[in-house]
Amino acid sequence: MKAGFGTAEITPAPPVWLAGFGARTKAAEEVAEPLEARALYLDDGDTKLCLIVCDLLGMSHDISRPIREHVASALSLGMEHVMIACTHTHHGPSAMAGTDRLGWPTPDGYIALLRDGCVESAEHARDNATDARLRFGRFPLPDGFGFNRRGSAYDSPTFSILRLDPGGVVANIGIHPVLLGPEWYAVSTDWVASFRTELECEAGGTAIELTGALGDINPVPRAGDMGDNSYEPWATLDETVAFGKRLGQAVIARLDETEPLDGPLRIVRHETIDAPVGGTGLAALTGEASMPVEFLEWSVGDVRVVSLPGEAFHALGREVSRGRNDRALLAGLAPWHGYLPVPWGDGYEEGVSFGPDFVAAIRNKLLEVPL
Repeated sequence: MKAGFGTAEITPAPPVWLAGFGARTKAAEEVAEPLEARALYLDDGDTKLCLIVCDLLGMSHDISRPIREHVASALSLGMEHVMIACTHTHHGPSAMAGTDRLGWPTPDGYIALLRDGCVESAEHARDNATDARLRFGRFPLPDGFGFNRRGSAYDSPTFSILRLDPGGVVANIGIHPVLLGPEWYAVSTDWVASFRTELECEAGGTAIELTGALGDINPVPRAGDMGDNSYEPWATLDETVAFGKRLGQAVIARLDETEPLDGPLRIVRHETIDAPVGGTGLAALTGEASMPVEFLEWSVGDVRVVSLPGEAFHALGREVSRGRNDRALLAGLAPWHGYLPVPWGDGYEEGVSFGPDFVAAIRNKLLEVPL
């Protein structure tokens, strides 16, 4: 197996309206830290795959798909060989169609900048690819990092590690990066940058934070705070950085317990369905009865990399993972098709979805495990 990592900056020039919180009243005038596209390229001699993770709230499918096409063309691959996910920071620009109605206009020229950054990161990953040994593991998430903000079950949360020696680490974690809150007016990854840096200092190489099923899971604001998890006041910058470092240490503690991963690369699913849209305010904005939803799934040996086309709830992520013997990496927001509330309830998240039938159609397809 050959593997390589690549990075490219995708930071917009301020002032920029930040996407993710409706309570903001002004644009961000500064950059606290750069946003990046981080890519992993794998080549087993027969099949080549490229995973890109962007420091963005999400990408709608009409933006993500053309970017994937550009990346695939640059790598001389079919589009099914490229997957794009997002870290889901709430402190970056919008790359989702229609969010100007929410006060999150996409900056002029930003989609071209984002496209070029994704292509650059992918080309760097391909060019950096060298012989590597792969290791994988899934481990319990320690207490004190996340909680279910809806009060639903948060049973046996886990995280997965794909370790490449040499090269770096992909850490698959389902926790919202929202510690800084809506009053933070600077471009930032939230806790993700300090998490990646902590991993890189210990493990070497490049770290990718691959967001999993985080739709209803928020971070515990302060170290040791397991009371009412109050977000008022929201976490300070120092607390946010410390959270990322603590989470990084939790992953580092398990690196040596990962086990060798062998076997070929395969594309086991590349399928698009028309999912029925309706029943919510967000659905009404589309003006369409259905929406195309793409499903992409890879096999890296006996580990599956599964695209989650939206903000999947924790329960849905557990169903998808268990259906694959818990040997899975879940690529959240790949692309963004609203919240995927499972179980369906009566909350804010249901309104920011495309309706119960839409969510059910996606869940049913995700629970079909391709051979």
